[in-house]
Amino acid sequence: MVLPLAGTARGRSDGYAWEEVFARLLLLVVGSCLSAAAHGGAIVVSDGTFDPADWSVTVVSSVGGATETVGSSESGGNPGDYRTMSHQLPPFSSIAVVHIYEAFSYDPGALGTLSSIDYSEDQIQTVVPFPGAAVGATFAIRQDGEFFVTGDGTFTTTTWAGWTPTQWNESSFANPDFSETGAPIFFGYLRSNSNESGGGITNEHGIDNWSVELMPVPEPAHALLLMAGALVLAGAHRARG
Repeated sequence: MVLPLAGTARGRSDGYAWEEVFARLLLLVVGSCLSAAAHGGAIVVSDGTFDPADWSVTVVSSVGGATETVGSSESGGNPGDYRTMSHQLPPFSSIAVVHIYEAFSYDPGALGTLSSIDYSEDQIQTVVPFPGAAVGATFAIRQDGEFFVTGDGTFTTTTWAGWTPTQWNESSFANPDFSETGAPIFFGYLRSNSNESGGGITNEHGIDNWSVELMPVPEPAHALLLMAGALVLAGAHRARG
C-alpha cells in the first residue's frame, strides 16, 4: 500500500493531515515516557545477605567503653541470612554505630536531583538484657564524609518486625545536598544503645531485608517534549482550518 503524502487532497479526505498524525504519535510517545518516569523511575537498592565486604562500620559515639561486634548468620533471618550486631555495654555507657552500604551510591550529578526516599528494614532482638530493653534505630546516609540521620525506628521486639517509613526528602535531614551539585550519597542505618545501670549488659540484635527506594526528580525534557507535541498538534488544527 502506498500512503499519500501530507498536504494532498487524498491525505486530507479522511480528516487527518500528516502533521496531526505525527503530533498525536508524539504525544503518545511522550505520555509513555512520562508514565515511565512516574511509575518506573525509582531506583531500588537492597541487601538481604549482608556480605561484610559491602558494608562499612563506623562508631560515631562511644562512652564508657561500649563496643559493637558485627557478624552474620546463615539462618534465623526473615528468611535465611541476616546481619547480627552485639552491643557490649559496661556500667553507665552508650554507643552509636553507623553501617553504610558501600556497593552503591546515588550521584545527583549523573542521576538528577534526589526527590524522595522510601526505606524498609526488618529488625529483631535476639538476646535481651532485661524485659523491655530497646535498641535505637535510625536511617543514615553519608555524603562528603559526613553522616546524616533521620527517623526513629527504635524497637523492643524479639520477633522479626518491619520498619517502613516513606517519603523522606532533603529537609528530613540536617542539611545534606540532594541537588545536582551535591556529592554522591551512600545509604545505610544507625544502631545505638545505652546502659544506665551499675552492671555490665549485652544486647544482641539483627537486621534483614534492608531496602532503599530512591525517586529522582523527573527530567524537565519530558515536559518540553509534551509542550512541543501540543504545539505541533495546534499547528495542524490551524492548517486544517
